[in-house]
Amino acid sequence: MAGLSKSRILAHRQCPQRLWLQTYRPELAETDPNAAARFAQGAQVGEVARQLYPDGVLIAGDDLRQALRDTAEVLARSPQCPVFEATFEHEGVLVRVDLLLPDGEAYRLVEVKSSTAVKGYHLSDATVQSWVTANAGVPISRTEIAHIDTSFAYSGHGDYRGLFTHADISQEVSALSPEIPAWAEGARATLSGEEPRIAPGAQCHAPFECPWRNGAQLFVEHCLLIVSEMRWRCCASPIIFRGVLGGLKTTTTREHPNNTFLHLQTLITARRTR
Repeated sequence: MAGLSKSRILAHRQCPQRLWLQTYRPELAETDPNAAARFAQGAQVGEVARQLYPDGVLIAGDDLRQALRDTAEVLARSPQCPVFEATFEHEGVLVRVDLLLPDGEAYRLVEVKSSTAVKGYHLSDATVQSWVTANAGVPISRTEIAHIDTSFAYSGHGDYRGLFTHADISQEVSALSPEIPAWAEGARATLSGEEPRIAPGAQCHAPFECPWRNGAQLFVEHCLLIVSEMRWRCCASPIIFRGVLGGLKTTTTREHPNNTFLHLQTLITARRTR
C-alpha cells in the first residue's frame, strides 16, 4: 500500500469509501468537465503567489524522494530563502507546502487558495501540512491561508501585489493538530481493508462533489446483470447456481466491489419485484 498524502487524508475525512474507490477503483470515477479548468485556475493562482517572492526557490518535479532531498538541501544552504512546494514527510504522511516563508528563526507556512475567504476544509488542509512540517523538524511561527482579496484592482504590468489576503489560522491549526494521527490511522485502516459500505448522503457533495458517487452503483448494476445471466443459464441446476454464487462469497470486494452473495441476491430480488 502506498503512503499517505494530504489529499488522501482529506478524501478519507470526507468519506472513507471515496478514499478506497479513488485508490483501488479509479476507473469508476465520473469525468468532471470543469475539473481541468479548476485545476488550471488553482495552478495560475499559485504561480502568481510565487511571483511575489522573486528570490524564492521552487522544489520542482514529481519524484517525491528527490523533492524531500532537495528541500532539505535548500533549507540547510539558504535558510532565509522562501521555498515553494517544500516537501516533508512524517510517520508516512507526505506533504508539499505552497509557500514556506522565512520569519526570523522560523517559517510562516502559507497555503494559497483561489477562494475569496477561508473555508472550513482549508483548516483541515493546512493542519495536515503544518503537523507534518513541524514534526519533520521545521519550526513554524504561523500557519496562514492566502486567499483572494476582493478589493484588489489590477494595475497592469504583471503587478499582483495586494492580490492576496493572509489569514492567520494558527490557533485553529493548534486545536486540530492532535487529531491528525487518528486521521492518518483511519485512512490506513480503510486502505488495508475491504471497501467500506457507506450510504449516500451529504458527504457525497461536501466539501467536494464525489466523482465516485454514481460509478460504484453503475458497477453494481453491471454485476447484477452478469449474475442474473448466470442464474438464467444455471436455472436447470440450482446446485450449480448456488455453487457459482457461493464462490463470490469468498472473493474479496477489492477484486469484485459490491459483489457479495447477500448484496446481489437482495438486488436481484428487488429487480424482480419492480
